[in-house]
Amino acid sequence: MLVNVGYGTIVQDPKRIIESVGFKQSLTEYGLTEELITTALVTDIKGKPEKRVQELKLGAEILGMVKREEAPKSDVKNTYNFLFSPEVQERVKVVNEDIKKMLINPPDVQET
Repeated sequence: MLVNVGYGTIVQDPKRIIESVGFKQSLTEYGLTEELITTALVTDIKGKPEKRVQELKLGAEILGMVKREEAPKSDVKNTYNFLFSPEVQERVKVVNEDIKKMLINPPDVQET
């Protein structure tokens, strides 16, 4: 649907679009309404009186009785490689050497 209205195949913030009034109106125009969802869900629940846990969970989510489980936060750390000009590399080298000197001989102990 997003492609049909000009968004392309990659959307930066899909949640913002999906929660917009215009998107919800488009869903209604395509026939996906709250009435359809609730009617189909109730029919499904009544049709399977013994195995209806998933349907009841979905109904509770729709009614806002429970929140959907969010994806666990990743522990993956990103590594970035930066390319610096030779001048910047030299300056970083000097700063690193100065830091090492300060750590080896703190200012209050350094020789003058």
